[in-house]
Amino acid sequence: MSIQSESLLLSDTYSDEDLKRLADIIRNGKDFRIFAGFDFHETALKMLLDDSAKHMYMIFRKADNKLIGYTGLFRNKDGYEPEIYIDKDERRKGYGYESLFLICRRILNEGLEHKDEILSCAMLYASCLQENIPSNALLKKCGFMPVEKDYIEICQLFIDPITDQTFDNRINDYYLNKELLNKKE
Repeated sequence: MSIQSESLLLSDTYSDEDLKRLADIIRNGKDFRIFAGFDFHETALKMLLDDSAKHMYMIFRKADNKLIGYTGLFRNKDGYEPEIYIDKDERRKGYGYESLFLICRRILNEGLEHKDEILSCAMLYASCLQENIPSNALLKKCGFMPVEKDYIEICQLFIDPITDQTFDNRINDYYLNKELLNKKE
């Protein structure tokens, strides 16, 4: 299944070479900790790229068929949470917004076909580190709203699944529903 816009092709069909290229993009980005919440190591990268735990789409620029990142959804206790990573050399060109908005619009409005299933939900939730200014701005641009809390959340504890090292990170939580998304269109 693929999703297209004027400039991008998002595909859930990709080769081992595409996965290797994506691994290089993430490895060379030098921002894994701000993206994932813990320090980079190869085992964490392999876990991140394990698409059996998520619904992943490779992002290709249509003009030259260049792989520039990935987006997708993974299941959490609340439903689905979007995830995105764009090659550091391709950032600030609108690709992150375009691809994330496509995925959100599809799952909230008509359902998102991924391999052999149709994913749909009424609400998406997203979290990112407070220090990750670009990701916070991207979520807001796509229509996500901050989750209002009845308490003060100081931090969220991230545990590196391989080293058991812990990181206390300040987190911003967001939600997006069909009504909020359609205000952006």
